[in-house]
Amino acid sequence: MLPRLRYYLTTGAGMEAQGGSVGAGGTSGGGAYLKGKGETQLSMDRSLMKRKISAVTKQLEEVRKLRKQQRDRHYSLGLPVVSLVGYTNAGKSTLMNALAQTVEVKVKDRLFETLDPTRRSVTLPGGRNVMLADTVGFIQRLPEQLVAGFRATLEEVVETTMILHVVDVSSPTAAQQIASVLKTLKRLPKFSPKTPQIMVYNKVDKLEGDKAAELERSLSYPDPGIVGHVQVSALKGIGFTALSKAIEDTLVSHTDFGAASMKLLIPYTDSSVYAELKAGASQVKINSEEHTSDGYLLEVTASPTAERMLSGFEVSEEDFQLISEM
Repeated sequence: MLPRLRYYLTTGAGMEAQGGSVGAGGTSGGGAYLKGKGETQLSMDRSLMKRKISAVTKQLEEVRKLRKQQRDRHYSLGLPVVSLVGYTNAGKSTLMNALAQTVEVKVKDRLFETLDPTRRSVTLPGGRNVMLADTVGFIQRLPEQLVAGFRATLEEVVETTMILHVVDVSSPTAAQQIASVLKTLKRLPKFSPKTPQIMVYNKVDKLEGDKAAELERSLSYPDPGIVGHVQVSALKGIGFTALSKAIEDTLVSHTDFGAASMKLLIPYTDSSVYAELKAGASQVKINSEEHTSDGYLLEVTASPTAERMLSGFEVSEEDFQLISEM
């Protein structure tokens, strides 16, 4: 509204409507004019709007701080964060409910329904624990003001480990929607274009014949972050095994959460360390384990941070085989 008020206050038609008069120059651009009651009210409206904008800006900043505190708490668990992004109504919340086996996430056919990022801890079939995060649905030509307003929500994506880019393949504008989401992501401050993305082609149950394969070829994008794609139906439960494997493979191949392979011997006197690894509250995935007379014998993949923490329990390949055969 502010640009409209500014235009109204600085044009001859607006001045006359306010009860003033055009100056000696004969035009609104020259000479002085008398202020009327209308202009006084418009100036008051403009001041009121500015105060409201300032108040909302402060509220948004508080929301950002609160969200950051929540993210920090979740990151302290050491779990990789997998964020779901996509065009509005692509099926992100339905997919999240299916993966998390819950119905707590709102699912409505309404623009910007998911404004408050929802997070759920999920154990993948391979045993990996991840934190799923739902985000706001994107739209085409998202105005700069909305990008700024949703910054507290979209910052979830900036700090994520990897992205599930959910696409409604039954939509005739699927290609444009993908392009819109990728463009919006790149506009986010501090977003890394190399953040690994899996394209999740959702609603394949609505397609006929070989159309899915055709769409898969037509929706391929040479984006540096896209590392693979999976076809699913969140509503029908189709393709979840392939999606879980793709998430696991991406974490191992493209993030720090699968960077190091370690062989560990954790003495029974340090069973609390073993319990923490089993609970998934660390940046570690247990690939194999054996209870021996000397302690817990484990093969794991770990992030660099976890690798440093567990270095005191690491054993050589020879010792690992020796203990395993005892």
